[in-house]
Amino acid sequence: MTARFTPKQGQYLAFIDYYIQVHRRAPAETDLREYFRVTAPTVHQMLTTLMRRGLISRVPGEARSMVLLIRPDELPPLARGGPQSLPSAFAANDWVQLVSAPPATKDVEQQLRRVLEFCVGRVYRVDRIGGHGELVLDVMTDAHDTFGYGGSSGETPTEINVAPRYVRRADARPEEAARRAFGGVWRITRMDKWDQDSVDLVVPGQVRFEIGSRLGSLYFIAVEGGLDCFYSMRDARPFVEFCWRGGDDGRPANGRGWATLVRDDELLGHLFFQQGMDSSFSAKRDKTGKLKIPRMRPSRRGPPTW
Repeated sequence: MTARFTPKQGQYLAFIDYYIQVHRRAPAETDLREYFRVTAPTVHQMLTTLMRRGLISRVPGEARSMVLLIRPDELPPLARGGPQSLPSAFAANDWVQLVSAPPATKDVEQQLRRVLEFCVGRVYRVDRIGGHGELVLDVMTDAHDTFGYGGSSGETPTEINVAPRYVRRADARPEEAARRAFGGVWRITRMDKWDQDSVDLVVPGQVRFEIGSRLGSLYFIAVEGGLDCFYSMRDARPFVEFCWRGGDDGRPANGRGWATLVRDDELLGHLFFQQGMDSSFSAKRDKTGKLKIPRMRPSRRGPPTW
């Protein structure tokens, strides 16, 4: 049987019933606002919802006219400790999508307003639940990359506080899921421009994606480079685009590339040199643990040594 009301709606109903028993009259919207520590529009919206569901009735224009239309034995117990004890739909470390920005007020600084508007539609981790039930979202990555590093007064905030009504649950953050899928060491098994002996000329050809960051590295032939990765999901598969910079036989080299997982232990991708050649490649996840981080020392007189 489907519940007639949500846990939070049940708490509003339980408070109305308790108030009537104690004071012999119905509560006013002010009483609800003070107890639940929410704004007047929030209380009004809740009462409108309860009326629409046939759980209470009110006489238009008449104060303290609320009447419960539900039996007392159907009500949940009123949570002790006030609104902090109310069941929450979210918890720390949940992933949520910000669906709209809170309305502008004089108290919201211009920089915070910019961050809020930029974050709409994006997915973030709930760092913690605030004292009044608000969600504290960790926006460090987006704030740093888009607006510059912040955290102290006058700078870009690295977290934002929003009421639960401005977010919806997200099953998982696509970027995080893709990064976890790529994390580790991958042995290059094919490149269409060079044979395997050439790929493994100096060190075993490999690509490394760091777990927990956007960095990585690649090594093949006499090329080594550091990666700056951008993860996402494409056609429901983990996908990564990257820029790389390093050296080719002692000479500076850089470019870009991409890769996608075709299976949990196999990826396909394409590598580009800036204003130079390019090559597709495939790689398999290294499960041996024997591929150590190479220490290549380029030499202009020949292939690098390590």
